[in-house]
Amino acid sequence: LHPILHSFPTRRSSDLVRFIRMDANGCDALALERGDNGLFVKADIFDHPTAFALTEIASVDSPMDALAASLNRYGTVDLGYMIRLVGMDEKQLVDELKGRIYYNPLIGNYEVTDRFIAGNVISKAEQIEQWIADHDADDERVNESLAALKEAFPEKIRFEELDFNFGERWIPTGIYSEFISYFFEADIKIAYSPSLDEFFCRQPHFKPQDIFRVSGKGTVQAL
Repeated sequence: LHPILHSFPTRRSSDLVRFIRMDANGCDALALERGDNGLFVKADIFDHPTAFALTEIASVDSPMDALAASLNRYGTVDLGYMIRLVGMDEKQLVDELKGRIYYNPLIGNYEVTDRFIAGNVISKAEQIEQWIADHDADDERVNESLAALKEAFPEKIRFEELDFNFGERWIPTGIYSEFISYFFEADIKIAYSPSLDEFFCRQPHFKPQDIFRVSGKGTVQAL
């Protein structure tokens, strides 16, 4: 790129801008500079962090502001930091943020709702139940978190709503083997190759055409 830049009179010449925009990510390169009093200078990211505020927050007016400040500075729920900002004790602060943060015993800290009640909530609830059993714990915070997870469980799909198709990749090949063996009355093994995305039949002495005939219309008839 260095010799290319020297072939243009200025780094922001219209010809250079058009040249850079020929690339799919060209606009990202242009963002490395910013205008300042008619001149183009390096973007702020070269001088200081821009993902969060550099100024120290001394105090805030509400628990929600304290939570936002904690997430902005640390990326987590830091109760000690939040208590200093808002001037409340821990219990009062947690009560004010009820429904917005939940205690996760698996990490020993609070998490915001969007992070805690997310992902595989069923597996997370099972892990917390196991944690309760292992620690013989009766913690109100943990019980509330577990109840919130269970409320977020997705509705179970009834069996009659399921749609099974022959060749589904999520069905174990052993089930296919059992069905094919029963259907053709022979010991047949079905294998699946993920790299080829194909199923294979393993029974060298078995020929389906000896028992069934496939018509030109694709129907199967017993002989």
